[in-house]
This record gives sequence, C-alpha cells and structure tokens, in this order.
Amino acid sequence: VLDIQSSRLRAFDATDVSALEMLANQIATILERGELFNAERKRAAQLALVNAIAERMAAILDPERLLNEVVILIREQFGYHNVALFTRPADDPYVTLRAVSGGYVDVFPPHYRQSLAVGLIGTAARTGTTLVVNDVSRDPRFYFPKGETPITGSEMSVPLRLGSQTVGVLDIQTQSHNAFDASDVVA
Repeated sequence: VLDIQSSRLRAFDATDVSALEMLANQIATILERGELFNAERKRAAQLALVNAIAERMAAILDPERLLNEVVILIREQFGYHNVALFTRPADDPYVTLRAVSGGYVDVFPPHYRQSLAVGLIGTAARTGTTLVVNDVSRDPRFYFPKGETPITGSEMSVPLRLGSQTVGVLDIQTQSHNAFDASDVVA
C-alpha cells in the first residue's frame, strides 16, 4: 500500500492519482523482484552446500568424521541453531545420534538413542516422511529429552532413505518460528 497524504483539501487531481498508481505498480515490481532475488540467493546457498558436502565426501574417508562435517556445514551455511544426524539400523525401534552441531551439543550424550514412537525425529524415521513444524509449541509430537526447556521455535526432520528403507534422520532446529518454507524441503 502506498499512502500519500496532504493537509490541503482536494490536493490530488486525476493526474496525481494516475502518477501515484504508476509509482505504486513500479514499487510492487521492485518488491517482487527482491523476493525472487532472495529466493534465488537461498537456492544458490543450498546448491553451494550440496557441492561442499560432495567435496568433503570425496576427501574424508572416515564415516564419523564425514557425518560431523556434514552437520557443521549445514548449520554454518544456514545459521540454524542445531543440526543433528541420527541413523537407524534395519528393524531397530530406535534411532541413534551420530553427529550434532549447534546449541544442543552438550544436551545429548554420545550415541543418544530415541524411540521411533517419540518426537518428530522418531515419526520421520518411522514413516519416512519429512516433517516441517514451524511452531513446535503447537505440535504434540515435539520432544526434548532433558528436563531443560528447549529454545526451539521450528523443527524440520528429514528422513535419510536408501531405496525404500529409512536409514536415518537429519534433524534441523531453529530458535525462530516459521523458519522453514517449501524451498527448504526440496533442498
């Protein structure tokens, strides 16, 4: 909305209205281009991350070190509060924490295990479906394993799949609400 005001009565005539409507349309175009530019910048960052992970995969042969590098890269590239990677052996009713980077590094003990029946992580591992919750306080599946109060606002749990089998979950948490959109799921 472009709001132009004057303290004079009948300050605007038809020519003024037409000129202001054209100006408003140009401003709207600029705003739309800015949104498109921001979306493209985010997509470029996602592709840069994929490239960085591929480079690390070629250079790092130790799986544990590689998993740690992956969660660090994701957290640093996008500024997420916490990124964790869980694995799930076939027919195991639990996922096991293999790598974590961010605000909850000291919360989870090494090789923390979580039931597939618990939380967004468990649900993603059990169903093989990506879950995006932009306000975890409104989702009863949100789970935090300690007695501490988490500062998570949004959470995305992405199943890691090999063919039809879910072999793990990548879990991303932010402090803010509404942190994820459709482009995050596609990435």
